[in-house]
Amino acid sequence: MSKSDTATASLASEEARGVNVRFILASGSKRRRDIMALAGLTFVLQDGSGGSDEITSDVEPDIYKLTSQNAETKLHAAVAANRNRLPWDAVVIAADTVVALDGHALGKPGDRDEAVDMLRKLRGRQHHVVTTVATTYAPHRLRGETLSHTVVTKVKMRAYDNSEIRDYVATGLPYDRAGGYGVQDGEFHPAEAVIGCYLNVVGLPLCAVRALLPPGACTFANAHIYATCAAHEEMNRQ
Repeated sequence: MSKSDTATASLASEEARGVNVRFILASGSKRRRDIMALAGLTFVLQDGSGGSDEITSDVEPDIYKLTSQNAETKLHAAVAANRNRLPWDAVVIAADTVVALDGHALGKPGDRDEAVDMLRKLRGRQHHVVTTVATTYAPHRLRGETLSHTVVTKVKMRAYDNSEIRDYVATGLPYDRAGGYGVQDGEFHPAEAVIGCYLNVVGLPLCAVRALLPPGACTFANAHIYATCAAHEEMNRQ
């Protein structure tokens, strides 16, 4: 079974095959799945929804509290769903990301007009992408403890024109992206500069994942994917 196959398998199916499950990614995001796979981590997916327990910016306007609470909610939901069969050494990972402009959270646009409006608001301006990664593993899991780390990246958008916005929205890509854009979308290339963790803007800051785990517990088989963050940060210092 390839890494991509393993990434999309369920915990139950992996157990049936006798696979030693090391990481469980509690996320429905294809981009987070792709980052984990490209980093060479073997993992299985768990529903990344915290259900009705997740909150919105209307309930919690503080961006940092919002991402922290939702990441932990997703984590607890994943642990509860696998409580009776979670391997002793399994590491459960969850994350929540918000695109913040002037301190206000931008979610995924619901329609064309909302997508166009978001991209116009972001055009030529700097905003922040805030992600909280939450994890738990033995012995923390047995004590009900959660570890978390928040990463903030500054993104300066370029001065794209209205026709570029129109063509980009027509692709349908903005509807699956907080803030209505993907920094990795090459044809549109929305960002002029990314200052900080680039992978945070794509979907999952591996620097946070590594920081939360004990030394030696997380070795990225493909080191270049981790180095991408440092490369972008250095580029934007020049």
